[in-house]
Amino acid sequence: MTEEDHSDAEGRSLELPDHIETQLSRRSFVTDAAAVGIGLSTVGVGTAAAGDDDDYGDVVVEESSCGDLTEPSVADEPAPEVQAFLDTFAEEGAPINTLSTAEARTAYQGLFVEDVDPAEAGNEVGSVQNLEVPGPDDNQIPIRVYTPEEGSAPYPALVYFHGGGWVLGDLDTHDSVARSLTNSSNAVVVSVDYRLAPEHPFPAAVRDARAATEWVFHNADSIDVDRDRVAVGGESAGGNLATVTALQLRDSDLPELAHQLLVYPVGTLSDPPYPTDRGLENPYLVPADAAWFGQRYLPFPEAATNAYASPLDFACDLSGLPDATVLATGYGLWRDQSFAYAQRLCDAGVDVTFYNYPALLHDVLNMEILPDPYPDVPQAERVFDDIGSELQDAFGE
Repeated sequence: MTEEDHSDAEGRSLELPDHIETQLSRRSFVTDAAAVGIGLSTVGVGTAAAGDDDDYGDVVVEESSCGDLTEPSVADEPAPEVQAFLDTFAEEGAPINTLSTAEARTAYQGLFVEDVDPAEAGNEVGSVQNLEVPGPDDNQIPIRVYTPEEGSAPYPALVYFHGGGWVLGDLDTHDSVARSLTNSSNAVVVSVDYRLAPEHPFPAAVRDARAATEWVFHNADSIDVDRDRVAVGGESAGGNLATVTALQLRDSDLPELAHQLLVYPVGTLSDPPYPTDRGLENPYLVPADAAWFGQRYLPFPEAATNAYASPLDFACDLSGLPDATVLATGYGLWRDQSFAYAQRLCDAGVDVTFYNYPALLHDVLNMEILPDPYPDVPQAERVFDDIGSELQDAFGE
């Protein structure tokens, strides 16, 4: 596929439609677990051992839920494969904050576009269809629809938003992720190529995310989807888009979303009081990179106080949202924000399952198979297994 041209500079206005109202009330909730009486005892800490069909070895997983939500821990050191990736990145890569937008996009493509065929990687799906759907601003939104090999129509569906800080990434950089989500959940995955900043700053991606999700509801039959079993999900910046899409659709006349899958989501772009001590000195996703993304995504600094940019800090009401699976990694930059958002959902009466992988890294879902010279991180398969189990439960499979 040819890479999309993001050179159009339209969309810089922060003029929000009625369904994206600004919610500027300052945070009144408490994020300290002891202060709100959330127990920090571990509900479930497991070590997944390799089985006949598993190649990921031992993976420590912390699993907890509302009522006894467990603060994520950090392993004494990263998993060996993660450390090998970090060592390679230190030699071969460059901190995002030192690159131009164009350089960063090229580097991101080089890191996350696989150099192996899906059949060779064991990541085939039943079918893949590339479509364009109408966007909210006379634009077209490319989507890629993955249908599983097993099961029969109508399938449940996950509308998926890729990571990349709202600046990087496309359908190709996260093709392997979408395939693995399809196979682990036995659901149709609709991967959305939303508009990127800085050419299309906030709220363009938010508007595209909602429009693509609404399209899935309205055109479910055409892609063999059961419109009563549609979930939203994403990683990092895409996790942020999934949260705000769920917020927008909560009061719509569409069927209720079946679930929200939030994989190390970015919760806030305001000055975050959620420092993540990763215990590492490595140029892969450091706090200066988060600032680099925010400067490109937001049309002006005050936009960080919009609920649809920073739902963790500025969304006033999270009640009535669909059940959620929230994931974090011990060595991930947004670990603490992920946990804080899970806390807020629990406080609002939303059923949450929270997973933390103490020895794994941000972007682990995209590291199962990497191009040379980067080593693969096979523990990603365990994360996909956990996600698939949660989605199948949510879909009633």
